[in-house]
Amino acid sequence: MKTEEITIPENIQDICREFATIALKHELHNFSLSFRPSFDQGWGGEVACRWEWGRHGDDSQRLVIQSSFSVHTKASIEVKP
Repeated sequence: MKTEEITIPENIQDICREFATIALKHELHNFSLSFRPSFDQGWGGEVACRWEWGRHGDDSQRLVIQSSFSVHTKASIEVKP
């Protein structure tokens, strides 16, 4: 079975970055939100993001973006007697 990496489109990531910028500007410790983009934005799944001020180093200013949606496929099979 072949699997492909799917990346959340940059325009959706930009929305999350803008909210993180607002959180930083207002000196929030963290925030989380979820939204569903329009289909015109190229993404059909619910998006959730969480930003955290964090400490210095790797954990500082961390923005995590995730999304999930269902994919349905019809498949046919050949039935032999």
